[in-house]
Amino acid sequence: MVRVTLHSHHISLYQGFENAQLEIIDMQAILDFFNINGLSSDMKNRLVLSSFCLLIFFILIYFWAISRSKIKANNKDGNGLVYLSIANLLYFLIGVISVYFSNQQTYLIISGLISMCYLWSLSYFSLGTSVVDKIVTNVYWKNGVMYAGLAWIIAISVANGLQLVYYLDIAFSVLALLFLGTLIIRYFIRRGLNFIALITVGYFSIFILLQIHQPDGLIEGKFVHMNSIIIGPALPLSVIVLAYTFNWINELNFYELSNIWISDGQTVEEKKDAYAKLTTSANRTTWLEKIADDDLEKVIEEMIILKKHRNENIETLLSIASQNTRNNNNQLKGIISYEEYQLNRNKVSNSLISLTKNSEH
Repeated sequence: MVRVTLHSHHISLYQGFENAQLEIIDMQAILDFFNINGLSSDMKNRLVLSSFCLLIFFILIYFWAISRSKIKANNKDGNGLVYLSIANLLYFLIGVISVYFSNQQTYLIISGLISMCYLWSLSYFSLGTSVVDKIVTNVYWKNGVMYAGLAWIIAISVANGLQLVYYLDIAFSVLALLFLGTLIIRYFIRRGLNFIALITVGYFSIFILLQIHQPDGLIEGKFVHMNSIIIGPALPLSVIVLAYTFNWINELNFYELSNIWISDGQTVEEKKDAYAKLTTSANRTTWLEKIADDDLEKVIEEMIILKKHRNENIETLLSIASQNTRNNNNQLKGIISYEEYQLNRNKVSNSLISLTKNSEH
């Protein structure tokens, strides 16, 4: 009986060893298929960096997918998140293609499309308060970028070997990074994230300098040093984009919550008319008058409408609104005395006055 047990044990050990060998053989087959062992260390690093870009692609697509209902409910433009994810997919493609298929035309096409994706994504970073915001959210801008992308593919296919296209590629890259960096930095500053804004300034400055000053010159230089000029810098950019996306999704949640304090049943035209009235220079005085008349709920509603249209942070305002609602409910339920109710209402009034004086018109 003991011998049988030992024999069974030896068989199981042998089977386990055999399975491990098969796994090693399978891994070796994968390495041989991609010729990993035959690649230089630079090319191996490029594959690793490219793989991270592919991972970022899936992460950004995931965030876009889980936010679609909130994007639609709050009338936001979340397509920019898709274009940013496609840019990371293109980084992955240019990295892998450069390892196995060296083709300058393909590099130029993909590099140009990455810049186009950045220009396409600008509406995602819009705050809707300036001329630039109105431009990048306009359908003509988006269509123009799309046609420019198609024209770029055709131009590169026709102008094979022409040095001018390399300079145009650099120009598109710098332009796209300038626009993208400006809008991202502005957002962080307006949200009070000054340290992240400072880091972002440093990052975009370095990335743009890398495009302009290349070790082997502007002609083909960025494609020779792809790890340090193209794919490597894309990873810190993805971290910045993720930091923005986390804040953006958080604000979507607040925007959705704010609908509790906004009257239902308004048409799109009525909402536009209501917003137009709120942007008048005399509206600040009107709010102060309404606060003096104890019409706090109306002031809260109008301030939410205004800030949502301006894509401003409404977290503080919602905190005041919640405080006011809780105070009203406690008074109706008889939990607090009338004197406590009035005291709390005065606190809400003071908070609204402070917000009103700090608001921009």
